[in-house]
Amino acid sequence: MFIGILNENQQASLLNLAREIAEVDGVLHDNEIAILDNLKQQISPKATEIKTGELPDEFDTHQSKIALLLELIGIAFADSDYQSKEKQIIDRAAQSLGISQELVTKLEDWVSRQLSLVREAYEIMEK
Repeated sequence: MFIGILNENQQASLLNLAREIAEVDGVLHDNEIAILDNLKQQISPKATEIKTGELPDEFDTHQSKIALLLELIGIAFADSDYQSKEKQIIDRAAQSLGISQELVTKLEDWVSRQLSLVREAYEIMEK
């Protein structure tokens, strides 16, 4: 959703963290595979080859930090089971970027509401 805001280095970091989140529970669900595949299609081809650095060095604007966290939270919610291990990865990233836990909670709430609206839209389309 916000990948276009990120440069190639930031996209590479997003992809690496997305993989970590998707694999943290030991099970790669079909919807997580689909999200990772979709993510790969949206990012620059060069981003898959870039070695990533430290997050604070890569994400130098508030906008890019929030875009990263929104994308990661969306991936964590993809299997409808936002696990503590996934949250730990997101919290670690947020902390390294200087983002408060209060703001992370707001972002989690926003993503949850957004996904609920998408599910509702699909239900309406099926009627």
